[in-house]
Amino acid sequence: MGILGILAEGGLITVAVIAGLALGFARVFEWPKLYSRVIFGAAVATIPLSQLLPATSAFRQQIGQSIGAFIFLAALSVPVFLYFWLIRRLRNRADEAAPKTPPRQGLGLIEEDDALNADMHARLQAFNSEVAGITRDTFSVVYRDTSGEIVASVRVALLGAQAELRTLWVSPEVRREGIGSVIVRAAEQEARSRGAELMVLNTFSWQTPTFYEQMGFQRGYTRAVPGAGEQHFYEKAL
Repeated sequence: MGILGILAEGGLITVAVIAGLALGFARVFEWPKLYSRVIFGAAVATIPLSQLLPATSAFRQQIGQSIGAFIFLAALSVPVFLYFWLIRRLRNRADEAAPKTPPRQGLGLIEEDDALNADMHARLQAFNSEVAGITRDTFSVVYRDTSGEIVASVRVALLGAQAELRTLWVSPEVRREGIGSVIVRAAEQEARSRGAELMVLNTFSWQTPTFYEQMGFQRGYTRAVPGAGEQHFYEKAL
C-alpha cells in the first residue's frame, strides 16, 4: 500500500494530523493569523468536499465512518452533559438560597503581604499627590561585571527635594574594590540632576556605618534598637 493509500484510510485522523502540522509551522514561523484561519477553514471544508469523491474512495468512506462515529458518541454524551448541567443548576440554586456570610470585620493578620503593601503604597502615593502635590519617585543604580551580571546596586527614593538612600548591596566577591563608593556617587549625581538637595539614609551598627562617613555623610543621631544593636541616621547636602 502506497503512502497516499495509507493517508486516505486515515480519514479524519489524516486531516487532523496535516492541519496540526500546518498550524504548528504557522506558529513557529510566526505567519500572519490569516494563514492559521485558512488552514483551519481548509481542514473543516475537507469534510463536506470529501463526499464529492467517488463512492469507492477510501478517503470518502473513512470520513463518512468518522462522522457517523462522532454523531454516535455525541448522542451518547448528551445525557451525561444534561446530568452535569442539572447538578450544576441545583447546586447554584442551593448556594443562592443559603444565607450569605458577611465579610469578617475588625482586625486581621496577613503574612504574605507584598501585594497588599504594593496596593496600599500606591494609594498613599495617590493621596499625597492629590492633597499635598507631593510625588515619590524611585530609581536604582547598578554595577555589572564583565559578564553583564549585576554585582552591586543601590535604590534611591525621591520625595520633594530630598533623596533617601535605601537598599545598598555589594556582592561579597567584589567588596573592598571601591564599587560601593562608585555607585553611591552615581546615585548622588542622579538625585542631584533630578532636583534633590539633600540625601538621607539610615543604617545599623553591623552594616559598616563608617563607610557612609567616609562618603561625606554626617551622622544626625543614633538610637538603640532593642535586641538589634544601634540604628544610625545620616544626611548629606547635595
